[in-house]
Amino acid sequence: AGVNHRPLGSHPKYCVQGSAFFMTLNPSSHLDERHGTAPVLSIAIPLRLVGIVVAVSCLVALAALASWSVDDPSLSYATDKAPGNWLGFAGAVFADLAFQFLGLAALLMLVPPLVWALALIRRLPPAYMGLRLFGWLAGTAIATGFFACFPTPQSWPLPLGLGGFAGSGFTGLFTL
Repeated sequence: AGVNHRPLGSHPKYCVQGSAFFMTLNPSSHLDERHGTAPVLSIAIPLRLVGIVVAVSCLVALAALASWSVDDPSLSYATDKAPGNWLGFAGAVFADLAFQFLGLAALLMLVPPLVWALALIRRLPPAYMGLRLFGWLAGTAIATGFFACFPTPQSWPLPLGLGGFAGSGFTGLFTL
């Protein structure tokens, strides 16, 4: 009684020490560092490397969004024309899906991960990452509703408003 027995195979343990992110996996919950056994798997990932990967990913996504054209071939528009997107067909598909579903909030969606990446590059891991991820997703959803509240200009090439598909759900809620 009072002893927590888990089935064989323990959960990975994560921690940040110094300038690296560590993940260890022990063979079982009964054999861990308290009993003198070495972990089965121990990985040290430099925080700067994680930050650089996230920052480059955000910049690549930004390049795809910046060079988006409604006339580029994508999953929702078939054409024989070569894509004008800087990242080719893959960039055109990503940008089209992002603007179709999120509207202009697709651009704002890149800001928090870029800030986190810069913090990781400076070796300052963000605290409360789960809460931050939830806030990022909720903030993106709220931004789609915010952009959907504005009237769609004649120059906007998509049939949905500035908030995309997600934003149109918010305007549907406002009209109830």
